[in-house]
Amino acid sequence: MHAVIMAGGSGTRLWPASRKHHPKQLHALVSDQTLIRETLERILLVVPPEHTWVFTNEGYVSKMRAEVPEVTPEHVVSEPFPLGTSLAIGLAALMVSLEDPTATLLVAWSDNTVTEAEAFREALTLADRAAQKADGVIVGVRPTYAATGYGYIKMGHPLHDGGLEGAYWIERFVEKPNAKTAQEYLEDGGYLWNPGIAVWRVDRLLELFARFCPEEHEALMRLRPALGTEGEAEAIHRELGPLKKEAIDYTIHERAEHLATIPADLGWSDIGTWAALKDVLPPNQGSNLVRGPWTGLHTEGCLIYAKDRLITTLGVTDLVIVDTGDCILVAHRDNSQQVKDLVDRLKEQGHTHYL
Repeated sequence: MHAVIMAGGSGTRLWPASRKHHPKQLHALVSDQTLIRETLERILLVVPPEHTWVFTNEGYVSKMRAEVPEVTPEHVVSEPFPLGTSLAIGLAALMVSLEDPTATLLVAWSDNTVTEAEAFREALTLADRAAQKADGVIVGVRPTYAATGYGYIKMGHPLHDGGLEGAYWIERFVEKPNAKTAQEYLEDGGYLWNPGIAVWRVDRLLELFARFCPEEHEALMRLRPALGTEGEAEAIHRELGPLKKEAIDYTIHERAEHLATIPADLGWSDIGTWAALKDVLPPNQGSNLVRGPWTGLHTEGCLIYAKDRLITTLGVTDLVIVDTGDCILVAHRDNSQQVKDLVDRLKEQGHTHYL
């Protein structure tokens, strides 16, 4: 098995801590280790470092290499522009196939947290075997509440091959549901959260690209001779630049007929917003989660993230307050998803030095 960690995003919903020059995957948000470091250590439970790859923004390459020194420097791949997950994973599959044409490829994400490391290892070990029968395998997370912010997987019939107990065919994918539907999914028991953690045989994944994304597949094949050469970045620009940048969920996942899933209890969360971080970490000051100097009265359910200056609060509930020294964010936790819109407004107003 090889693994690719997708680590190119700038994490705008975690602004102002996450910035263009220092994105969230390079922050220690959940523990005393950065998110990319936590991710790598989980991956090393099942994949050796020489088989591990990191795809990231070209501006983050040196910082990433410093965070993951076990990974072969050439395996920390610079995306000269945002590829979108479909092209990035297709390119990763192509690169791995040049080293091992029948390898399996684990796709992981640098902004996830997983608390149950052994369950993670067991699920991937089973997924590696199931990928020899299915076109691809997605590790599904058993839902613990009626989440409306995640996509879902509907489990179908079990795989009946010996040794694959615990693997199921995927009946369908479901977009983020409303609250009523999410509660129905939770009660049904046959639906899983879709974290996007997937295992593929690289040859079959490239066949799926040829079938469902022929233009992208042809571009990847034209790009192949340049990989590993000085002309790699130029060739990526030339061949992949003109193509539509899409999510693999739409190009492959929802089109392939023979995908399987492994339900698992991973203690998983997507650290995509400040509210998600508040949900992951236990409160440490009453009902509040506080990092840095703070004093407050009648303050409940808040996330307070301070750098050097003292933050004080009085009579507030369910707020996100983040002070990074040069700017401050104050938001209601229910509006955490809209921090990205706030960043867009800052761009429009020319405040790019804060981004």
